[in-house]
Amino acid sequence: MKRNHTINATIATILILSLTGCKVHLEDIAQWKADRNTKKLISVLNDSRQLIRIESIAALKDLKAPEAVDPLGALINDPDVVIAHKALDAMTAIGDPSIEPYMLKAITFKTEPARTSAARGLGICKSTQAVELLITAMDDEFPEVAVAAAKSLGQIGDPKATSALSSKIKGFSFNMDFTCVNALIQIGDEKALPGYVAALGNSSPQVREAAVKGLVSIGQPATDYALQALRDDNEAIRKSAVSILKEMNAVPTTGRDLVWFTLGGVPADPKAKVDAALLNKLVSNGDTEGLLQATVHSSRAINNYAVAALEAIGEPATATVISFAEQHAKGSAKDWLAGRAEWKGFPSWKLDLWGGLTALSPTFQYNPRIVKTLSSLDGDARAMMLSKSFNPSAEYVPLLIFQTSTPEDTGNVDKNKSAAQNKPLAEKKLIALGSGIIHPLTAGLEDEDLSVVSACANVLNKVDPDHAEQYLVNAFKAKADKGTDLFNSEFYTLVVNLNEPSIEPIVAGMRPNDARAIQVFERKYPGIRVSIMEMPPADLHPTAEPFRLKYILDGKAKELKVVFRPDANGEWVPNPPFPDPLP
Repeated sequence: MKRNHTINATIATILILSLTGCKVHLEDIAQWKADRNTKKLISVLNDSRQLIRIESIAALKDLKAPEAVDPLGALINDPDVVIAHKALDAMTAIGDPSIEPYMLKAITFKTEPARTSAARGLGICKSTQAVELLITAMDDEFPEVAVAAAKSLGQIGDPKATSALSSKIKGFSFNMDFTCVNALIQIGDEKALPGYVAALGNSSPQVREAAVKGLVSIGQPATDYALQALRDDNEAIRKSAVSILKEMNAVPTTGRDLVWFTLGGVPADPKAKVDAALLNKLVSNGDTEGLLQATVHSSRAINNYAVAALEAIGEPATATVISFAEQHAKGSAKDWLAGRAEWKGFPSWKLDLWGGLTALSPTFQYNPRIVKTLSSLDGDARAMMLSKSFNPSAEYVPLLIFQTSTPEDTGNVDKNKSAAQNKPLAEKKLIALGSGIIHPLTAGLEDEDLSVVSACANVLNKVDPDHAEQYLVNAFKAKADKGTDLFNSEFYTLVVNLNEPSIEPIVAGMRPNDARAIQVFERKYPGIRVSIMEMPPADLHPTAEPFRLKYILDGKAKELKVVFRPDANGEWVPNPPFPDPLP
């Protein structure tokens, strides 16, 4: 009854104005607005002039006058579509519950602005009758309508909209995705899990953050999902899963879930430097099986961390790695691993561990032509290593180490010389591969071929200078214990030049070479430049090793002959001793 009275009063006012011929001006509307005289503003809604009508609608909109809803509602079917749209927009701004019937009508209008205003208005007035209409409106051809409908469904809060909102999160539109996720949060229905999950891999950080917030609000089901999502191929999903578990204070502390939680924080760039703290967490957790699963993950960065952790765990992980690799390595990788008995340094758990992890690499590739060429110590192998097209990867490390071998003495001087030229080229290629080949290199230190041992020592000095000295010292001690004749080997020279006190007793008991003679001289005469002069060919004497030393004293080059002999303790020392002072 009250509504009809308002409409009749409005019509009466309009008739009076038209009969009296009074003209309304923009200044009048401004004054009426200032006076909050909504009655007069309503009275000119049907003025013959469009501008007057628009200004009066705008004034009523700004005043948010509930009494203007019905008069404005009467305009939504106005022949002037501009007026109809302005009226709908004004009612939406007013937001009084009485706008509901007009919005329910307008949500199906032909024009996009009308549907957009109606979709917004239905959310503002929380129209429970509009849920199905708004769900349909999310399929509107105009994004503005669809987004407005999604937002309103959130404002209404009816769980019936959960499934529809979840299905609209497709990663195509930031506005739609973000609005739908926030609408789901407003509704608060546990069935929203699929929608949040769909948003976790979104390209927009804002959408992902909103999805994390929504999942956290769900509780335990989100925890279960997040623990599985840590393994996802999508980096954004993995990082979102980490955030969920942190927010819910559900960070795993042991076992496989801890492995994947830790890997969830790995930088995406596989070339990035390994984070020592992350690596230590993986190693200390000690879940070999979990790390092995990570070695075959689609992310190269995750592969790298898993491999590094398993290599750091070392021998205790070897049997599990070999078993896993024999089951899961593919084709040529499995055959390659099965042939490791031919590798230099075999048998060694280091070769087993490194070989198993390499065979599991998703990028494993093996070219039979390259394999055949590098399997011989000849000019073809040298040409292969010199070729710019040959960029060796881990698969070829055993063959490159083989290329540092001592060639068989076939009596063919040229062939032996050619094979010897391969060693420095192979070392150069190994150095280029970097620190990822430490295990085959340290295994190579255990080989019986001292040419291989010296090559592996040279490469280790380049690729892992922080630990190379310890590797060399350990290998030297092991060979000395076995009674290996190291005299005149390059490896002996490398170790002597370390000047490592712990091996001094071993070196002192060995027949000296040039490097040892220089070392003893320099200890006796620090700061004096010295070098070795060539000696005439002679048979090896069982208890004497002579040297000619050239040194610089007072700007003059001088020569000193010295003979090392074993003393009563079995140590090789100058006999007679070095003079004091130098002549």
